[in-house]
Formats: sequence, C-alpha cells, structure tokens
Amino acid sequence: MSDELILELRGITKIFPGVKALNGVSFGLRRGEVHALMGENGAGKSTFIKVITGVFPPEEGQIFLDGEEVRFKGTRDSLAKGIAAVYQHPTTYPDLSVTENIFMGHQIKKGPVMDWKSMHKKAAELLGRLNADFDPHAEMGTLSVAQQQMVEIAKALST
Repeated sequence: MSDELILELRGITKIFPGVKALNGVSFGLRRGEVHALMGENGAGKSTFIKVITGVFPPEEGQIFLDGEEVRFKGTRDSLAKGIAAVYQHPTTYPDLSVTENIFMGHQIKKGPVMDWKSMHKKAAELLGRLNADFDPHAEMGTLSVAQQQMVEIAKALST
C-alpha cells in the first residue's frame, strides 16, 4: 500500500443554522484502504460524506485529491473526479431496469439515440466485476435491497 494520500481533508468545518455539524475535521485516505465511519446519530457522518461528494460545500477547510486542491460545486464535479457515495438506503428508480438505473444521467448514445446494446453490455460487465449474478434487464423493484446496493456500486463505477 502506498503512503501517498489519494484523498485528504484538512480542517473541514460545516455549519447549518444553529448547528456546527463538522468542526475542523481532518482525514486521509491512501490507495487500497477501506474505512468505516461510525458515530452516534447527529455526529456528522452523513454531512462528512456529503462534503466529500460535493453535496455540501464546507465553510472552512481544504480538500485534496491526488495532492491537488479541489472545490466541488456539486455532485457532478465529484463524480467527474471519481468520487461517489453508496448510501445505506438505495436511491434508485424501482420501475426502471438495472441498466437504466446504472446509466441514469450519463447514458451511452450513438448520435441522438440511446445505445441500449452498449449500455446493457457495460452494465453486465460492471455487475460481473462485483460478482452480482442478476440480469441488467431486470426491473429494480424486483431486486432485494442488497442487490439494489450492488446496482448503486455499479452506478458509481460507471462514471
């Protein structure tokens, strides 16, 4: 494992009306590491993740990605840099297919037309990488919560 930080947060502070949700939080992540974020309700875990993913801008502090300071204006910015979150409760569209959920907002097209063949193939590849053995044509609402979370991970990997 490398000693070089791929993601670093320094002195992150986030304030909501009447509440200091994060107060000078610092964090470093090296390639290959896995971290668990634990704490009581209201400890700032979700806020911390939302700052990393560009949902909330910090009032103070800096975020570095591969040693370069970044300022995310939204989730599209963080996704473009390869940062995504998979939440405990999936945020999927139950009436759409697995493929449609994976590529929502960044569909593969041939000119102005959706390239369904490419999207289904890529969705199957992503699910295969995760050892998820279900059909990308399946309707999301028919999947278990665990399978829906696998789709969320595939969605994060697809960007």
